[in-house]
Amino acid sequence: MLSVGLIFAILGFVQLIIFPDFSFLVPFGWDPHQLRLASTLLDPNFSGAIFSILISISLSLLLTTKRKIYFFIFVIYLMVLILTFSRSSYLAMIVVILTIGLLRSPRALVATSLFLITVFSVLPQARSRIIGAFTLDETSRSRLESWSQALNIFKDNPVFGVGFNTYRFTQAKYGFFTTDEPLGGHSGAGTDSSILLVAATTGIFGLIFYLYLIFSIIKVFARSAKSSYLHLASLASFLGLLVHSQFVNSLFFPQVMFLIWILVGLNLKNDT
Repeated sequence: MLSVGLIFAILGFVQLIIFPDFSFLVPFGWDPHQLRLASTLLDPNFSGAIFSILISISLSLLLTTKRKIYFFIFVIYLMVLILTFSRSSYLAMIVVILTIGLLRSPRALVATSLFLITVFSVLPQARSRIIGAFTLDETSRSRLESWSQALNIFKDNPVFGVGFNTYRFTQAKYGFFTTDEPLGGHSGAGTDSSILLVAATTGIFGLIFYLYLIFSIIKVFARSAKSSYLHLASLASFLGLLVHSQFVNSLFFPQVMFLIWILVGLNLKNDT
């Protein structure tokens, strides 16, 4: 996973050099990300989610094995995640580092925090992105609108929701899309919160079962988090992703869930 992740990170650097501006992809339904590392996914938010998982694995391995190679890998993943300029990914990274620091190494928590503070202080774009979250820039307002629309649909269909995989057509029925994109484009099938998507499409009935699934996964990951690097990395990754998924629909993004379900399988196999 770390090796494939390094290829993914290198391709991100290549993309940032060759294609720093995605405005030319707007007619094809993509967002016009500018000067942001997105790699092959063409979306810095989802790429950032993957990098937060890889940060968790590399840092857990570093603290367990003390091998320098994992330190360099960890730093590379930190840098590429920062260059996504994704605020949801920043939050996921903070949760990952806090979890690992509190459970395994407070010194690593302090050292990484100082490193991140230094990096953010010299990167104007990172500072402006963070400030934009508090001043409600265009992206923040868009997310608030997306949450509000999901809550409205849930309020009208509280028991069983509108049915999974029908959210795009429900939004169209409610008139949430513009005339130039009557079905909402690439993001029309979801909302900027995975939990709200479950609530709106499956109602309270489905939400209860989904939350039970999430708590079951956390229980598996937390079982030996203080003694096993695998459990620690998995727990930190998943907690970070849960935070990330409240701002981007990452719990239903296949490339992200592919990694999570591999970690679930490895943890269950390790416990047998």
